[in-house]
Amino acid sequence: MKNVARVAVIAVCLFIVCRLPYAAAQYSRYKSTDIYASLQDIKTAGSVLLVGATPADRNAALLAYLRQHKHLRTGFLSVTRGEGIKNRVSTEQGQELGLVHALEAIAAASMDKTEIFFTSAVDFGWVESEGEVIKGWDMPKLTKEVVGMIRQFKPDIIITSFSVNDVDKPDARSRVLGKLMQDAFAQAADTSKYAEQFDLGVKPWQVKRMLCTTADSTHAIAFNPEQYSAISGLSITDVARYSNGQQRSIGGNDSLLNVPVQYLRVIAGDNNCADMMDGIDVSLARISSYATGNVIPLLDSMVQHFNFISPEVAVEPLLRLYSRFKVMRADTAGWKGRKLQEVQQALFTMLGIKAVITSSERYAVTGRQLPLRFAIRKNSPYPVSLSRIRCQAIDSAIDIELPQYTTRSFTAEIKVPVYTEAYQPYWLKKPMSSEYYMYTNDDWLMKGRPDNMPAFPGQFVLRIGEEEFSINLQVEYSRDSGQLSMQYQERLPELVRTILPLTVSLKPDNILIHVKPGNEYTKNPSAIVYFKSYFTQKQVKTTIKLGRLGYGVSVDGAKATGQKGNLLFEKDTLMDFVAGEVRQVNIPVQGEVFTKGEKVNRMLGASIVLELDSVKNNYNSLLRTIRYGYIPETGYYLREMCRLIPDEINTRGNRIGFVSSKEDRIVYALQQMGFTVKVLEDTDFTMDTLRQLDAIVIGSQLDAPEAYLGRSYDSLLLYVQEGGNCIVQGQDVAVQLTRPFLLTSAPFRINNKDGKVSVQPEVLPTMQAPNSITAEEWSSFGQDVCRFAAVSYDPAFVSCITLSRNPENKSTRGSLLRAVYGRGNFIYSSLNLSSQLAEGRAMAYKLLANLIAWPGN
Repeated sequence: MKNVARVAVIAVCLFIVCRLPYAAAQYSRYKSTDIYASLQDIKTAGSVLLVGATPADRNAALLAYLRQHKHLRTGFLSVTRGEGIKNRVSTEQGQELGLVHALEAIAAASMDKTEIFFTSAVDFGWVESEGEVIKGWDMPKLTKEVVGMIRQFKPDIIITSFSVNDVDKPDARSRVLGKLMQDAFAQAADTSKYAEQFDLGVKPWQVKRMLCTTADSTHAIAFNPEQYSAISGLSITDVARYSNGQQRSIGGNDSLLNVPVQYLRVIAGDNNCADMMDGIDVSLARISSYATGNVIPLLDSMVQHFNFISPEVAVEPLLRLYSRFKVMRADTAGWKGRKLQEVQQALFTMLGIKAVITSSERYAVTGRQLPLRFAIRKNSPYPVSLSRIRCQAIDSAIDIELPQYTTRSFTAEIKVPVYTEAYQPYWLKKPMSSEYYMYTNDDWLMKGRPDNMPAFPGQFVLRIGEEEFSINLQVEYSRDSGQLSMQYQERLPELVRTILPLTVSLKPDNILIHVKPGNEYTKNPSAIVYFKSYFTQKQVKTTIKLGRLGYGVSVDGAKATGQKGNLLFEKDTLMDFVAGEVRQVNIPVQGEVFTKGEKVNRMLGASIVLELDSVKNNYNSLLRTIRYGYIPETGYYLREMCRLIPDEINTRGNRIGFVSSKEDRIVYALQQMGFTVKVLEDTDFTMDTLRQLDAIVIGSQLDAPEAYLGRSYDSLLLYVQEGGNCIVQGQDVAVQLTRPFLLTSAPFRINNKDGKVSVQPEVLPTMQAPNSITAEEWSSFGQDVCRFAAVSYDPAFVSCITLSRNPENKSTRGSLLRAVYGRGNFIYSSLNLSSQLAEGRAMAYKLLANLIAWPGN
């Protein structure tokens, strides 16, 4: 029982203290108006949880209204990380885009002082059928997670962006989540539901009411985002604009001028209300009767007599307030602990205290030294003493008075233990579920968190009056070793992350063994092992290996089994490593070992074993780094593998033009098949250039297709008219890239679990050249076969295939169209070839080669 109790205490404390991993490093503006607003926050004890499907549903105006005007504790629960949303600023997709969205949401939350949470559900894009959503997510598990989040956050009200009555919304996900929220609302208060959560520190929680946003003002509660605060000098729209501007990858920007009046209607719980918080006591009296007589009067007096010129005169009353909160009895909603934190933060702001722990190294390399710099500054004349500083093995007594207007700094070094776990987003530590679009990490302490626990937590221990306070921080990366600035930071700090001393990459991800006619590149396939060192050391014993996964190379670096053909390469050597240096080893791959039809594992993996400090360690993962200028650098480790494809791939032609889009998987595939690829710029759309090309491929989901519809497009038309093939991949807009034959597209998602593909008989002979594609190969297409099928199109287009989706019994003939124009062809393909090529499906290579080789007229 002691262990259970300890877990419960840890869970509650971590939820209160560590929900926003970057919050401790965001320094409050040192302004009297902010201190005054913080006193209003301390006076208020109410909470609201907003729920949306993706980070794009984050209602910045409503969050700002609740947090900054109503002074309520406000959180946003995003069911997914928006992995299926279109990236508006760069190339990251899927789980990498989810990483970006998580950081953007943290940045947005830091602007409006709200909190952000996620579940383990993965966004798999727009869907029309409720059945697809239910099949895509593990609904019982997802409901359990949402119930757990409600019990942890303990909101007075919940506001969702969907409801069970959203029958008119085309997105089935909204309707399914509306029903889920109805269930979660009821089950959060039910002692018989998910009782195992009670042993982890939470209790049943009854939410007063649940509302949803609506466009219908009838019987709805309205709020005006243009409300202005004289204290902050900002309107709700101003705050929303700043926070919304952090979410650029989903189209957020800070140029919003007006936000319309928003309406809310009650969908569960007490509906006898004219305001969303009616019937809810949001004063400190809800905590205990002690607060009514001892805390509230003191706070009211502080607010009434607040000195905007010299706010530090309120330090003594604030210390008394802290002492009175300490002796209060703990409440079930956790308000006592939260108010103690708020008082402490107000005290630091009032005294003009800023503290930071930084390192000049961006990464902490396991087994290596990490330099640290502790810096603290106080602007108030009120006496404050620094007692201790702590970080990892550092625990030093200081015991000095902090001078006014002076930065005190201390330097130190720590050795990062070799067994320290490298940074990996907790939801990516385990493979995604093979049955559902769900992450599989079930660690209760991590549930809902937007990011990992701090890698290098540190502390400044201060004595103010008779009380001792701790400033809890995390080590930040900083190149600046100068004076500590008191300027407010609009950008999230970059936290130091732990990494391994060596990263290993294996290219390419697919190797085509039999390409005909091919060229020198395709006739001599090879795997390339890249490795980058993050340390400097000479004469390191090194072993480089390449082999089939499960045989020659394993996760733990075990020796090969000795089975013939399984270990393709092994080399022992001594190497000199220099931090930041990248090396490569080219290893020829003989296709005869992997003959077509042979039932063997065709996945190759690379592994490098280093002996450092007399200890052997195996390294086989790449650190994928993601850099966006407006959020901190992030990344994750992944094991790169190389898939051998023994199928015969026949090609016709040599030179392909490619109109760039964010998805460039097609370019790599064309090069693997022996084509020379020219990425076309505006200046390349001349007939002299285009006539040298055997086909032109236009990438999917172009951000600005109109850029190719001017004078350049006339050259493209003439190219097709003279006998060229133009292959336009799926677009999410009205498609004019096949002009004069126009079409419009719409989402039509299908996967190989619930659908089938059939080729139209009239085009079957053409679809089989130069590569024959069997019915079995068509059925091997993976997830997301089709995205933006044509729903209406010019009669000149001929449908080539039919996609059927079960059990809804819906189908489309608009996923692959061909229209004759002069002697050439316009081909519109909404088939998601990029994902199929990434999965190494030979059929995708064959189909791409066949489309390029489509005969002229």
